[in-house]
Amino acid sequence: MRWSDRRILITGASGGIGRELVTLLAQRGARLLIVGRNASVLKTLAALAPDRIHTLSADLTMPDDRHRVVEIAEETRIDMLINAAGVNHFGLFDEQSPVAISSMVDLNVTATLLLTQALLPRLLHENSAWIVNLGSAFGAIGHPGYTAYCTTKFALRGFSQALRRELADTPVQVLHISPGPPGPA
Repeated sequence: MRWSDRRILITGASGGIGRELVTLLAQRGARLLIVGRNASVLKTLAALAPDRIHTLSADLTMPDDRHRVVEIAEETRIDMLINAAGVNHFGLFDEQSPVAISSMVDLNVTATLLLTQALLPRLLHENSAWIVNLGSAFGAIGHPGYTAYCTTKFALRGFSQALRRELADTPVQVLHISPGPPGPA
């Protein structure tokens, strides 16, 4: 299937990797539903292809916002979900607040799992659908100062592996991508 035939939901679209994915996929002609917390960035991205990009400002940790995303994803009949939403805080584990740790787990793990689960019935109706989870190289190796973040990315990697096996006999493919740090400019 060509990119121009895809209807893709991208979470975390107003952030670094998500924003780059929107730009790249818009250039390739995909129809996009882009979700993020920063409405002004989403609006700017939508200008890349106003006829093919629909925006939705949402906080995926909030059940009502996730529900709105699922409703619009149903209406636009997405056939690919790219889970790029995530947050990272550097700091020694014993110095991080419980609130910071909890918010990282809520977005990086819980919201991703619950959104994916809610969208599975939609994706299973397609002849060919994809779930793409963006992890991190820190999901394969623990790194000092990123203990909580690494934990969430290890969880996302395990989720992707297990879900891929669960859906092996369905039209839904699950891919986990683990980008590393950017190289020199």
